[in-house]
Amino acid sequence: MKRKREKTFLERTAEMFDLPGEVTAGQSFIAVTGNGRVYIDGHRGILEYGEERISVRCGKMIASVEGLKLKLCAMSERELLVTGKLHSITFRE
Repeated sequence: MKRKREKTFLERTAEMFDLPGEVTAGQSFIAVTGNGRVYIDGHRGILEYGEERISVRCGKMIASVEGLKLKLCAMSERELLVTGKLHSITFRE
């Protein structure tokens, strides 16, 4: 049986004061616009890149964007923008 991960002090503090977790606990911020754009702030690198799937390390999680004709339109050390016809976004540890 998989054991549940305990929250860090910063994660618990963010919840207690209703603060955005991405600011206080090093989590990523992900915004989806319609079914054509995904903006990620706080990424830690691209793990997989293709026209049908782009996987990105986001703190302790991996976010996988799936769809058609996906493109990495912009990328900096911290931010990235994926465009295309989005089908799903999944998260795993």
